[in-house]
Amino acid sequence: MTGVVEIWGTQRPVGAVAVRGPRAIASVCARCLVVLVVVNVGVAVAWGATQGTSGVPVALYFFALAIPVALVTIAVVGWPAGLLTAELLRREPREWVHVLVFALVGAGLCLLLAMHMWHMNTWSVMSVLWALAEGAAGAGGGRWWAGHARRRATRVALAAQEALRPFPPVPAYGVAAPAPAAPAPENGGPRAPGGATEWEPPRAG
Repeated sequence: MTGVVEIWGTQRPVGAVAVRGPRAIASVCARCLVVLVVVNVGVAVAWGATQGTSGVPVALYFFALAIPVALVTIAVVGWPAGLLTAELLRREPREWVHVLVFALVGAGLCLLLAMHMWHMNTWSVMSVLWALAEGAAGAGGGRWWAGHARRRATRVALAAQEALRPFPPVPAYGVAAPAPAAPAPENGGPRAPGGATEWEPPRAG
C-alpha cells in the first residue's frame, strides 16, 4: 500500500515514503538502539555459554559502557544521517530498498566511527566484520521495524474507520415502503362535472 489515504479526515502518506521527517527518523533511531541491545546481549550470552560462563559480565559491561556510547552516537550521527537518507529516498516506493540503503549507511558509519575511536593497529578482519554487522543490523533493523509498525498502525486505523462508518438506514421489518408519488395528470388532470377544472358545490336556487 503506497500513496496517501484519508484517516479521520486527515491525509496521511503510506508506504515506504511515509518513514520520513524528524519524528519518523527518531523512531527509527530508538528502534535501532533496541535492536543493538538485543543483538549484543544475545551474542554475549551465547559467547558466555560457549566459554562455560553465563556471559553476565560481558552483558553488564555492554550496558554500562556500550549503550551510552551507542545512544550518543545514534543521536548525534545516526539521526541526521537518517534524515538525509530518507530525504534522498523520498521518490523510492519500494520498502526493501529503504531498508537496504539504511543498513548500508549504518554499516559504513559504524565502521568509520569505530576506526576513529580505536587505533587501527588493534583492528583485525573480525573487528571490521563485527563493526559492519553492528551498523547494518542496527540501522537496517530499526528502519524495517519502523516501517512495519507504521503499516500496521495504518491498517488498524483504516479498519477502525471503516467499522465506525455509518450504515444507510434499513426499513423496519413488516413496514411497507412509502409508495412513489403519482405522476402529474396530463392536460390539467380529470375534470369535474360541468367542465369545471375543480369541483364546485351546487349553487342554491
